Amino acid sequence: MGLLDRLEAEPQGSQFREAFIPLDLTGDAGLPFRIVNAIRDYPEPIDGITTVTEFLLVPVAQAAEQLNLSTSPSQAYSKTVNKYQCRLEDGSNSCLLVRSTAELRDLVATNEGSVPVPGPPWIVKPCNGWHSLNVVKVSNYEALLEAVQKVSSHVAYTRAVPAKGDPRWQTDVLVEEYCDGPEVDCNFVLWRGQVLFFEVIDNFPCSGDAGDGSGNFKETQLLFPSALPRAEQNALRDSLLQTILRLGFNSGVFHVEARVRHSNHEYRQIDGQTMDLHPRTYPPASNPSIFLIEINARPPGYVDTCSSAFANGVDLFALQILIALGDEERVHALSQPFQVPSHVAIAAIQAERSGIVVSDDPWGDLRQRDPALMDHVVQHVVNFEKGEHVEDPSVDTTPWLSAFMAYSTASRADLLKLCADVKARFVCRIE
Repeated sequence: MGLLDRLEAEPQGSQFREAFIPLDLTGDAGLPFRIVNAIRDYPEPIDGITTVTEFLLVPVAQAAEQLNLSTSPSQAYSKTVNKYQCRLEDGSNSCLLVRSTAELRDLVATNEGSVPVPGPPWIVKPCNGWHSLNVVKVSNYEALLEAVQKVSSHVAYTRAVPAKGDPRWQTDVLVEEYCDGPEVDCNFVLWRGQVLFFEVIDNFPCSGDAGDGSGNFKETQLLFPSALPRAEQNALRDSLLQTILRLGFNSGVFHVEARVRHSNHEYRQIDGQTMDLHPRTYPPASNPSIFLIEINARPPGYVDTCSSAFANGVDLFALQILIALGDEERVHALSQPFQVPSHVAIAAIQAERSGIVVSDDPWGDLRQRDPALMDHVVQHVVNFEKGEHVEDPSVDTTPWLSAFMAYSTASRADLLKLCADVKARFVCRIE
């Protein structure tokens, strides 16, 4: 049985769909036309189309424009999927676009021997990509050249080795200033320029923040709600909203990543407790400001969206669909959060070595050993099943071994301790 036959025959969730329309989603210039033709050939009305997949955002918007369906401008999506274009719309002069080490050398030569971006350190990353793949922090010019060489051969939207001669997934290189302020994820729901829902999530430091180039920027832990001062959260909302509007959007769900430069808070440990955001011992030299990393014109990933729904009662996936349908009344109604959200965390568990997974059910085992602890784990996912091979966990192309969502109604400190206990007690054997 082929893939399409299996999808059509799959009973799970079939009660929620009217029909399954097969479609070739190859990311080429013909994709918008294939979407249009598939919808026009369907005998029943279709009221809207949308996607949460990064490389499909532009072609789906182009198809919606041809079909006169509700959509944000496809040109706006084109700017968000290109991180360099997005930074330019933010008015940034702290980034640089290059395509090769030779081009970088030429730019440095014409700039009196200096890299024309504030630094070091610098961040080097693909203009088009996801999952923080091939994002590198470097602290000197030679390391910068090596990073540009690596990223210029990167294939966007995949963990695979580059396919020579395939231009569809090749990506230019963005060199930008590194901002060492606390990183946050911000989720917006907009309707005609009005913010219906906004949340700030603390995105804990990654191994790549250390700065010697050996780490990566895979997420480690996220906490809802943020511990940043209210004034800094308001500054995030106001600054990032203006950038979203400048890009050409006025309605939609947006997942934005940013840092707060000169924040009044910093990550550190106090009295041997788990690392967390705390007020600085000494005030920063300048007032806080917002440093944009990227704007994603879609909800966050699956685990993050589920965590937002659990923490606030707002389903960003559902709102994405309702906005595509133009259902104003329900968009407003379902964007109202809980008055008192829980403390919620998403925590990643990295493999300690490469090898073959031999454990049958690590999470089931943990529930048997400590049911009280697992009562606070709302959801968990695994990326590797028994018998599958885990590559070197130190490289960014190897995904998390597992991740989980946990909550506490007591306090943020209690939640951090709970997450540390879960990580310490989780056992997945790899041989």
